[in-house]
Amino acid sequence: YTVLQSFQDTLAYYYGVDMDTLDFAGAPENSRSIINDWVYEETDHWIEDAFPPSSLTPFTVMVLANTFCFQAKWLKCFDPDYTYDGHFYLLNGGTVTVPFMNGEDYFETFDGEGFDVLKLPYEGELVSMLILLPDEGNFEAFEAGLEGSFLISLYDSLETGFTHVKLPRWTISTDLNLSQILFDMGMSTAFQLGADFSGIDGVDDGIPWISTVVHKTEMWVNEHGTGAYAMTGMVLTLGVVPHFDAIRPFIFAIVDEPTGTIMFIGRVLEANGGPPPIIF
Repeated sequence: YTVLQSFQDTLAYYYGVDMDTLDFAGAPENSRSIINDWVYEETDHWIEDAFPPSSLTPFTVMVLANTFCFQAKWLKCFDPDYTYDGHFYLLNGGTVTVPFMNGEDYFETFDGEGFDVLKLPYEGELVSMLILLPDEGNFEAFEAGLEGSFLISLYDSLETGFTHVKLPRWTISTDLNLSQILFDMGMSTAFQLGADFSGIDGVDDGIPWISTVVHKTEMWVNEHGTGAYAMTGMVLTLGVVPHFDAIRPFIFAIVDEPTGTIMFIGRVLEANGGPPPIIF
């Protein structure tokens, strides 16, 4: 599989990276480990196992991976001495006990219809975090109607006032397989034979196509600021490894091959897990 020099020039000019070569055909799992190690290093050791097992196969011809890292200190940090445990109320009516950061200062806020907004700027005041707090019982409806344009418009509604802020510390992780999501959004031809990636190899023959798109995010928020790390990866393939997934009712038979005797035959309509491994 050859790659056009123009494609390599695009990578170098716009992304500041060069291509590397790996033995996908002979050692796909080792290649996966090498790429995952690169992602791990580039995200300050936050994102592990970026590409899941078996996402690279002997049919893989190219992997495109990128990372995004964000670290910023609050413009007005919270004093850790005023962090206390408290109840966080869940949508199902339960509660969990978590550390809450507390602080008082002049902040930009907005009291909307059915929700409140808080702006927490980072040092330099070029980037900020918006906290949108729907009224109790209004979370699902608010989330369902949330759009990017509405989010940005909230900045024009903010007003500065002396405010007490109580905010939990948190860590959040996201691990997505974007293949089906992108397919459903209309990017279908890229995921099947007939895709046109001739801008990479110069040949419009319907191969390769995308077999996997993954995305992972790790984020933490504490008294001093925020760290967020993300990676997105795409695998181009020339073929598909056959799968046999017994995830529905099936029939089984145990056969003595020299005589053709069927010693046992049956069906599994509902898997029950069976006993733990038995050593014979």
